[in-house]
Amino acid sequence: MSIEYLKSILETSRSVVCLLGRAPAVEHGSDFYRDEYSGEIELKYGYSTDEIFSSTFYQNRPKTFYKFYREEILKKRGEPDECNFALKRMEEDGRLLGIVTRGFLNLSRRAGCRNVIQLYGNIDENACPRCGKKYDADNILGDTPLPLCEACGAVIHPGVALKGEILDNLIMTQAADLVSRADTLLVVGCNLMSSLGSLVKYFNGRIVALINNEAHYSDHKADCICIGNISDIMKQVYPAEAGQQSCSVKFENKETGEKRMKKVKTRFAPSPTGRMHVGNLRTALYAYLIAKHEGGSFMLRIEDTDQERFMDGALDIIYHTLKETGLVHDEGPDKDGGVGPYVQSERNAMGLYLKYAKQLIDQGDAYYCFCDKERLESLKTMVAGKEIAVYDKHCLHLSKEEIEANLAAGKPYVIRMNMPTEGTTTFHDEIYGNITVENAELDDMILIKSDGYPTYNFANVIDDHLMGITHVVRGNEYLSSTPKYNRLYEAFGWEIPVYIHCPLINNEDGQKLSKRCGHSSYEDLVEQGFLTEAIVNFVALLGWSPAEEREIYTLPELVKAFDYRRISKSSAVFDMVKLKWMNSEYMKAMDDEKFYEMALPYIQKVITKDYDLRRIAGMVKTRISVFPEIGEMIDFFEEVPDYDVQMYVHKKSKSTIETSLAVLQEVLPLLETLEDYSNDGLFQVLSGYAGKKGYKINQVMWPVRVAASGRQTTPAGATEILAVIGREETVKRIRSAIEKINDSL
Repeated sequence: MSIEYLKSILETSRSVVCLLGRAPAVEHGSDFYRDEYSGEIELKYGYSTDEIFSSTFYQNRPKTFYKFYREEILKKRGEPDECNFALKRMEEDGRLLGIVTRGFLNLSRRAGCRNVIQLYGNIDENACPRCGKKYDADNILGDTPLPLCEACGAVIHPGVALKGEILDNLIMTQAADLVSRADTLLVVGCNLMSSLGSLVKYFNGRIVALINNEAHYSDHKADCICIGNISDIMKQVYPAEAGQQSCSVKFENKETGEKRMKKVKTRFAPSPTGRMHVGNLRTALYAYLIAKHEGGSFMLRIEDTDQERFMDGALDIIYHTLKETGLVHDEGPDKDGGVGPYVQSERNAMGLYLKYAKQLIDQGDAYYCFCDKERLESLKTMVAGKEIAVYDKHCLHLSKEEIEANLAAGKPYVIRMNMPTEGTTTFHDEIYGNITVENAELDDMILIKSDGYPTYNFANVIDDHLMGITHVVRGNEYLSSTPKYNRLYEAFGWEIPVYIHCPLINNEDGQKLSKRCGHSSYEDLVEQGFLTEAIVNFVALLGWSPAEEREIYTLPELVKAFDYRRISKSSAVFDMVKLKWMNSEYMKAMDDEKFYEMALPYIQKVITKDYDLRRIAGMVKTRISVFPEIGEMIDFFEEVPDYDVQMYVHKKSKSTIETSLAVLQEVLPLLETLEDYSNDGLFQVLSGYAGKKGYKINQVMWPVRVAASGRQTTPAGATEILAVIGREETVKRIRSAIEKINDSL
């Protein structure tokens, strides 16, 4: 993954815990941790590293132990590298809670890090086993054969846990507790299957980020992965100027003309009404990409003002979708950034929206409306075949006394915006340019509903301003409402944000993407077997085109490449064929172990026999576009389906029913006695038979494959199939095929 993505994660994290492995020390020149080091030590000392670095050896051969300890560890301990200094900077910035490490060279503490849990101790905390007097590493170095305690003369014990000694349970508990308090777990220089990496089981936060110098099959368990030189990566992801590199956007004070810089901040503000529509996911993605591309922040806000449409469980869907897609918000209901609450119903309970609505009333920019349902119905008219209602400002003209009497009597009301009826309103959108509308077309929109809740339009403006949103990303269906938003901003004297309206998403038939199509939500697509990475990639291209000629992008690559000015005005088409192609490309590139884990449930749905399922997974990996396709592609492994013997006729291989019968009859005894049922062993036998008989290899392989599978198309060749099903099943299937052909003749 991109270093830029990891950098953005660390810059927005508040409680990072680092699991620091030994790889950085190896990179920096420490011999002790090198894999080949033990062999070198054995040649030099006559004992392996494991033998020397043990409690037994320390007790029985202390002079040899300390010769090794001094020469190979203390004198070669090295100095802290950029990895340790980056962690120090992170700690000084208040982002790093602490470090947990198995390394004992004390490099992190020597770099200046304060909270370091060293599971195996460290070379600077040596102690006398008799009186407890402490000695640092420099005290251990000397010309005497053994380092002796100045107080009692006993041989000093190294501050490192030796093989055979029990680790301190309290330290392990402290480490687990520290990991449990992190919002980001940074694993550096070890894999997630190591003893240190296993501490991830105590992690309850948002992101597991991995930095290592080599890939490992367990890497897929991390949310963000960077492979390469560890010191170089750390220097880039958390440089000395970290937190000071965010790009900004210029805003102008209309009254003074003064220009100032403001950090880019976007938001995703979904309503908890059900599954996340592809259009909503695209809005969230674009808002995230704009913020991260500019070094800004991405906020989550829950807009639940429409209480009638609120759906239980919808909030969980929102959180789950954002987490799965990697759109990690920097602040929101679960991450206080200082401008909360982040749920509109909670903000409404504080009286926030009513306060601002009354301010507009006092200014003459809004008014109470007491019109009942019957009167409002009477205002409806037909325009171009559509029924519309334009409010006639009736209640604008109520006297102060009338208003007070109505309020005192508890008469239901709404609060409306007093829109101008003459002139025009012009606003700018980054995609559609300047748009001008006649003010006469602007209805006196409702700000506060009769139930006391604000309307979507009103709450949006209030919250976007108070929360410091600089760029508003939404669908172009809101273009018509934007002049109303601007009127509100102007009435309050607030800065108008940058507007980015995205085009509609249509299905293959040119109609607006709806629930009826069966793939309108992120959850629909996941259930249909699409990979999250492919979905995100595909959705990014629904209305946006990159500057370069490519279509496959990881999320970090999208962050780097995304220029919102390249968003199209034209409607995007949800092309299922393209999505399947893209998904297949991600599957091909997927780690074999991860693919196997994801494919296994689909394989086990159709195969119950004791076959090598990993091998079967490998067969289908490059041949499917979605996981549910696996079943019908491999079900012949379980049982050969009924098939027509005409399947043995193959023009290209010049196979006929008769030649196929002859081949099967002649190869059967060869396969009955064959010991080596590997792919290579099977191919050698069958190709050897073809050569002796003067057959082309396909004339042999075709009937064998049909007999073994009952299919003309299979995910693997004949010998690969036979290698999986084994000798007994192979012989059984070929005998059955011979019988089937004979019965047809």
